[in-house]
Amino acid sequence: NKVAIDLIVGYGAGVIAVLLTAPLWLVNTRLKLQGINIGQAGYDGSKKKTNQQYTGIFQCIYKIYSEEGVLTLWHGTFTSIILATNPAINLGVYMMLKRHHLLINAADTIYEPFFNALLSKFVATVITYPIQVLQTRHRAGMKGKINQSVRKGGWFSLLLAMYRGLESKLLQTCLNSAFMFLIYERLVDILTSHNS
Repeated sequence: NKVAIDLIVGYGAGVIAVLLTAPLWLVNTRLKLQGINIGQAGYDGSKKKTNQQYTGIFQCIYKIYSEEGVLTLWHGTFTSIILATNPAINLGVYMMLKRHHLLINAADTIYEPFFNALLSKFVATVITYPIQVLQTRHRAGMKGKINQSVRKGGWFSLLLAMYRGLESKLLQTCLNSAFMFLIYERLVDILTSHNS
């Protein structure tokens, strides 16, 4: 089944990319948060000021490696590995729609890649968005907030909390994916017709 192959290969490529770039994500987060109060607005009741100062990417990597250990560079990688399903789902659904022309009957229309990518990214984002929310809350020190949502308003309240901000995320990621695939498909068409 081609859809299963697309999903598996897409996920595998995503996991490899996550493992290779995880230290850079950690460094990016550390550089952004240095000198900022983590846990502001009473999310977990604490205010921890990150007083660690880094002068740049390589110095940050070296300092983390030497003071906290090499494995710290991959701290938080588990959720990113789970989130590698997002591009895998996106690619799998896109390729299925492209192969079967499920959205637009005319295979050569300029709009087909745009709408295929729009729908495929929509599906991928709706499925993986709660994991993104959990990851963001974890990185921002908001771990206890989810349990409070369940206690205060039940599971429906938790569901709403897990999809808070979805509209803006869908607008940003779906349009980005739609334009990227549209441009990709047009460039492939131009380059392959030019070489023929």
